[in-house]
Amino acid sequence: HLFSKCKNKSKMRKISSIIGLLCVAGCLANEALLPVLDSCLVCSSRTNLTCATDPEGATKFPCENGPARSGCYTRILEGFTYRGCAADLDEDVLNSCRNNENICTICVGQSNNIAQGCNNQVFPVHRHQCHQCRGEINGTCDGIPLGLPTVCEMFDSNDRCFILRTSTTITRGCLSNRGTNCEDPNHCHICEISGCNNLHGEAVPIAPGSAVTNTISMLLLSTSFIFFLVKSV
Repeated sequence: HLFSKCKNKSKMRKISSIIGLLCVAGCLANEALLPVLDSCLVCSSRTNLTCATDPEGATKFPCENGPARSGCYTRILEGFTYRGCAADLDEDVLNSCRNNENICTICVGQSNNIAQGCNNQVFPVHRHQCHQCRGEINGTCDGIPLGLPTVCEMFDSNDRCFILRTSTTITRGCLSNRGTNCEDPNHCHICEISGCNNLHGEAVPIAPGSAVTNTISMLLLSTSFIFFLVKSV
């Protein structure tokens, strides 16, 4: 009787082991049947400038709204850069991407495999680059820039670089950047080639608007000082 019990326990252990192996095999089979999702950078330079200027450091997200191998997109809209999963675009935008690679592009993984953050390159590849800084006269921005020019935040196919010099500051950047104060081209040194705004600050004339503003400020200050002296006497 005791032997029979032991024999039954041994049999039960074998059955449990077999069932366990079958369960594992079933789980693996189910996982193999699941679609492998694309993974893309999802961002907008409207809220995150690095989406346009330094996309390689952005985070990848799985694409859950479409079939595998739909790919990733990078798109320019009103100068801003957008990145995401191609499956999230409507048909009209997809057609636009296919027909105009200067404002939108779709990538897939190598050898048509799943996309793994393939939309992580600066777009378009010919995007303008300028030296970009702001500083006091005689500061690091005032001298000849030592570093390489950097990608412009906004995309403009006719973009240019500028240097704006006032009596106290030097500003270098892309003409497409918001708030450049270069609406009057006479107030800025403007050039067309990437990285061309590399002149020493002393080689750039002081912006006329800045000079006028400073002169008025000095006159007002002098008038106030004279009035103070007269009042004191």
